[in-house]
Amino acid sequence: MKFYFLFGFLVSLILIISLGRLLIILLRNNWNHNNQKWFSYLFPVFLSVVIAWTAGSQLYPRFMDLVHLLNGHYDLTETILTDDDVKFNYILVEGNKYYYLPFNYDWPRGEKLQILSSPQMRYVISFTAVEEAGAEDPNSK
Repeated sequence: MKFYFLFGFLVSLILIISLGRLLIILLRNNWNHNNQKWFSYLFPVFLSVVIAWTAGSQLYPRFMDLVHLLNGHYDLTETILTDDDVKFNYILVEGNKYYYLPFNYDWPRGEKLQILSSPQMRYVISFTAVEEAGAEDPNSK
């Protein structure tokens, strides 16, 4: 599952670098007055907003998770899943989405699960089914 997280991190990083390179090209066009249309002067502003949103919502949380994953610190969540909670690439636990690699897990329904995930982006690292320790049956001797 760490591969799925690292793939997303690398894609986010490459996206930010590519958008930054495109921003430099558009700014050079503005500086050299090579724009053909009047509204093309606004493209760098729009692109700056996209870069800021992508970095803030995708790259920065993944970077913070990378530090936690390298140190082996995960969030632990306990839940009982139903059929409505399991989607194609995420599960819903108390209104939060936990992402997992599709076709990698067969989520048991109706059992209590402990889910290890990354703290910021909530990528599922692993899960285990937990049997609850109950009172012993007095007739079972």
